[in-house]
Amino acid sequence: MRHVSLFLIFLFLIVLQGCQLLTEPAPLLERPKEPKLQTHTAILHYEAPMAPLQIKSVQLPAHPLKNGQTVMLADKNIHSDSELAQLLATKLNEIGLTLIHSAQADYKLTLTKMELLPGNTTDFKLQVQPTKQPFIQQEMDNNPVKHCATLKGNIGFRLTHLKSGDIVWFAKARADTTTLGEHILTHKIILQETITNQHSIQAFIEEHNTDEARIKRAHQPVTIPKYKLEQKATKNDKISGRCNEEEVQSLNIPLQRFLISELISKLNVI
Repeated sequence: MRHVSLFLIFLFLIVLQGCQLLTEPAPLLERPKEPKLQTHTAILHYEAPMAPLQIKSVQLPAHPLKNGQTVMLADKNIHSDSELAQLLATKLNEIGLTLIHSAQADYKLTLTKMELLPGNTTDFKLQVQPTKQPFIQQEMDNNPVKHCATLKGNIGFRLTHLKSGDIVWFAKARADTTTLGEHILTHKIILQETITNQHSIQAFIEEHNTDEARIKRAHQPVTIPKYKLEQKATKNDKISGRCNEEEVQSLNIPLQRFLISELISKLNVI
């Protein structure tokens, strides 16, 4: 009886071994095709209040300015071929006066002040836009304000009637670079999708493509993990506007021209 039992056990093992040898291994797992990665661009806008143009202009009635009268420059430091002299000539001509370089003029124009200096730091505040992008929201939370340099200008003029020596007009103006419209900054963030589990998927496939694992998979199928996507972003880059001192200093001439133009336009010519 004992021999019969041993024989049956031995026969069972042979049959089991045969079944295993006859089992067709599962196919090799192939790495799934990677999804098409998306790129998104987000634009952030920062804005500062525009400083008002401050002008004080007083024109006295004793010697009315008349169309066709002439003006000479009293400041010898302003050369006739300089950009400042050319700008003054253009602006005076627009209101009916002519700039000449002769003491025979009707009036003399004196530049009483010309200051272009670093202004106060100005806060450019983020104009919040609704977003469903977590990274963009994080950027907005972390950078609600940009602190930017400004340039301020103070310019003054005096106009004197040459024959009498009477002052007929005096004026001054003040502004900074935000007055010129330089009160908006635009930043760009590029969001790029990336796959975060490529290595773990490759390791899973290699682990389940061994001969032993393929036989086991013939009876117990496995599912390859799905790709996990994550958004990563570039640096928050400025694409328009001026913020640092070097950028703001480039507005020196435009600010000067703006203040001069605004002041000369205040002269009343009949």
